[in-house]
Amino acid sequence: MTVIFGGSTGIEVSTVVATATVGNQAYKRLHPAWAYKTELICAGVIAGVTLLFGSALGGLLFAFEVIARKYNKTLLISGISSMLVASLFVHYMDDSPLFNFAAKQWHWQAVPFIVLLGLIAGLLALYFTKIVIYAKSFFAGIKNNFIRVNLGAITVGILIFFLPALYGDSYHGLGEILESSLHGSINWLYFLPVTAISPIKTACSSTYPRGWW
Repeated sequence: MTVIFGGSTGIEVSTVVATATVGNQAYKRLHPAWAYKTELICAGVIAGVTLLFGSALGGLLFAFEVIARKYNKTLLISGISSMLVASLFVHYMDDSPLFNFAAKQWHWQAVPFIVLLGLIAGLLALYFTKIVIYAKSFFAGIKNNFIRVNLGAITVGILIFFLPALYGDSYHGLGEILESSLHGSINWLYFLPVTAISPIKTACSSTYPRGWW
């Protein structure tokens, strides 16, 4: 529901949660699978990340480092099996890439910009964590469920009304900026609002109470 109504920062978390749920349901409903709950959940997560990002190895490492937090033979076998099946789907059924541009020759002049990007990303990660914790605390203090849900929905709706690029995952706005920059021109009237997406989108997604999505 959150993704449909534009309140999500993207479909990444939704995909990971949904695929992990598939693995968990298989554990609950299939008696022979009771001993392999972690393996099934990790397999679902690996498939979801592989299909979403086209990064099979990234999905495998994410499942081991974040979900399982351990390593054994059965985890490796189930994970690689899931990764291979998902990779086949990506290879034969994948759509056009989200950002369609070719990587060019490396230039050392880009290093300062990469360092700057890393610093900005670190600050944004800290901001994201802080705003999510604050939003959870704020909405937890509202005891009336009707008010809590609708306050979040109305707030997000108002933000989207004034900044339509907030709707959905906002990748379309980023894609247009990258496309225009490749041709040596940037539409600043569009670039500045999209730049504001980074801080506002985080607050937008955090505004939805946990029970809502």
